[in-house]
Amino acid sequence: MNRRMVRMYEAAISNNLNLDFPVNISDANAEVFTSQMPTRSRARTLDRDNPYAWAMLETFRTNIGGDEPFRLEMNAGRRVGQKWVKNADKNRAVEDAWREAGLKENCTTRRDMSRLELDLQAITSMIRDGGVIARHRRAYKQNKFGYAVQPLEIDRLDHYFNGRNAKTGNDIKMSVEMDEFDGVVGYWLLSKHPGAIFWTANMRDKQREFVPAEDAIVLFDLRTRAEQVAAVSRLASIIQRLHRIDQFDLAHVTAAIWASCKPFFIIQEFPSAAEYVPDFIKAQLSRTMDEQGIGNEGEGDKVAQSEPGTGEILPWGQKPMLVDPKFPIEAAAGFKKDNLRAACAGAGVPYFIVGQDLEAVNFSSGRIGLEAFHDSCKVLQRHFIDNYRRPHFNEWLKSALSLNQIAGCSLADYEELRQAAIFHGRRWPYIQPLQDAQADALQLQMRLTSRDRIIAESERGGDYEQVASELASDIETDESHGLPEFDATAKPGQQSGGEQKQGESGEPQSGEMDLAGPTDETDAKV
Repeated sequence: MNRRMVRMYEAAISNNLNLDFPVNISDANAEVFTSQMPTRSRARTLDRDNPYAWAMLETFRTNIGGDEPFRLEMNAGRRVGQKWVKNADKNRAVEDAWREAGLKENCTTRRDMSRLELDLQAITSMIRDGGVIARHRRAYKQNKFGYAVQPLEIDRLDHYFNGRNAKTGNDIKMSVEMDEFDGVVGYWLLSKHPGAIFWTANMRDKQREFVPAEDAIVLFDLRTRAEQVAAVSRLASIIQRLHRIDQFDLAHVTAAIWASCKPFFIIQEFPSAAEYVPDFIKAQLSRTMDEQGIGNEGEGDKVAQSEPGTGEILPWGQKPMLVDPKFPIEAAAGFKKDNLRAACAGAGVPYFIVGQDLEAVNFSSGRIGLEAFHDSCKVLQRHFIDNYRRPHFNEWLKSALSLNQIAGCSLADYEELRQAAIFHGRRWPYIQPLQDAQADALQLQMRLTSRDRIIAESERGGDYEQVASELASDIETDESHGLPEFDATAKPGQQSGGEQKQGESGEPQSGEMDLAGPTDETDAKV
């Protein structure tokens, strides 16, 4: 049929050039079912053995979590007119108790893992494995808050366990029990990790325990299809590429070793019938071949162990044939760089960070690349806060209040405090501190933002009330030591209090921004 007469998209056309590009419409869970185990296993192998995979996961850990993952800010208070008045004592009490609950002896049932490690581990598992599990352990007696989480690997959800619950009539998809509307009812968790080496003989039948949905936190990575139950590793599209880099490195090293040994083969030459060979030469050749075992098997044999910088004298009738391993390979660097760039694009991390390749990075390109990556991290931070941190905090808060472990608060305050909790994801330092600070000041002057928002989005985080309290403490300390009053608004060249030094013009210095704006038509035109 004439191709021009076929009404279809170019992408739908099949020919000899795309026979390896299959066409099928399958359920998302069917694809996950067949791919989950090998994908997760290979992702973990790369995490252990591939430096670029490790660098990618480390980049996610430090940018999604950082050194203080998902910092809590309490905003409990009341509205007075148009102003929100915070209850500083109550807010500080909850924040202090939450900080104490994050210590390693209080955070998890293991009592050897702080909340920092718990969060970074959960981020790693979400990216590498596709998800992570944490069970709520209420009425926990090993800490004063009566609550801890039990971290579990996502492998406890056996994706081979599918069917229907005969008692409830609910479908079970990859160990997740769902009602008629595909709402999660609970999880069928294995009593032990399926690969644990400490399983006893009577545990080999994969004992399962049903855990209601409200008793566990199951955090999956962002799922890309509407009916998808479980997520796969975020590294799924690049696992083969990263392994290809490992294979290429191994081949490259092997070629280098082969080239350094200067290997060669020996070609045996016998005179033809037309050539005259004296008898004493024939006898000598025969004895030499018998002694060395050459030609007895009809195959090539290894003459001697080859070592770098060595050689030997060959008998009569033999000559060496050198082997060229084609090393070094000129295209090696380009091949490896192209594969690593594709892998970084698939993982969504900047290539120049993972590859430590800054030779072609300038200030502008580096900033654009980092801003795009930071936007992706903000999405994952919000996903983590909504689906992991808040359920964790809500259960802890209820238990702590019921045991009167938060000063000045009771269980009656639970709903207020739950709604007042704000979790902040990690933010990054200014790339151009002077210009970025001037932009913040301009937005404040134009009433486009508030000091609270600027501080919350800064690298250090916090809120204006906290900063104001610290500034007041600084002023009190200065006065107690007899130091002059510090004027943060004074421009360079001015003394404290705005007094200008003699001989200074008062004009904005190079790199400064005059926030007062133009004073007349001439200035405005300029």
